[in-house]
Amino acid sequence: MGLNNLSFVGDYTRIYSNDALINLYGLNNLAYIGGYLEIKYNDLISSLSGLDNLTFLGGDLIIENNTSLISLTGLDNIYPGSIQNLKLCNNDMLSACSVQSICKYLLSPNGTVSIYGNAPGCNSRSEVEEACAITAIEEKEIENGLMIVPNPSSGISDIRYRISDIGYVKLEIIDIHGQMVRVLVNDRQYPGGYMIQFDASALPAGIYLVRLQAGGQVETVKMMVMM
Repeated sequence: MGLNNLSFVGDYTRIYSNDALINLYGLNNLAYIGGYLEIKYNDLISSLSGLDNLTFLGGDLIIENNTSLISLTGLDNIYPGSIQNLKLCNNDMLSACSVQSICKYLLSPNGTVSIYGNAPGCNSRSEVEEACAITAIEEKEIENGLMIVPNPSSGISDIRYRISDIGYVKLEIIDIHGQMVRVLVNDRQYPGGYMIQFDASALPAGIYLVRLQAGGQVETVKMMVMM
């Protein structure tokens, strides 16, 4: 089985001391790691793009001693509640750490946080938290915010969304092949917050997309269904 087909790792994943490795695109289907993820001593990797579909860890996240790494882009979609201890250390050029998963994790860490020895902007926990605050102000969340709790899910999840203007709203579940799985809302709604309970237990395990269309805007959030 090639790396391009790898979607699940039952134990830990260690990407360690690969002198010729320049990217992680061979891992672009990896969605679930049952243990920790350690990326360490890879001198040529500049970003973690290629891990964009990774949504769940079962342990620590360790990024250490990658001398060319400048950004944590690629880790954006990890469910922060699945990260235990966080270690971002001695990555000489790493200055962009305010990705969604890290920002949300730092709001309520599940374990110890070690951030040091990186470039300015990611050289301490306080620097990363400040960058997260700035990012939140700059990006804002789009007006029609969408959230799934819990995610990953093996049963019932609450799909919460907010709309700012009266209008037509469509909320749907789509599989990774783009095929419609379920339409949850297809109606005109008033401004405000809404919650739909969705039972994922009948779906095959895998990654799905929850897509909200409202007021000319579209927001899509990945949902991972586990056995």
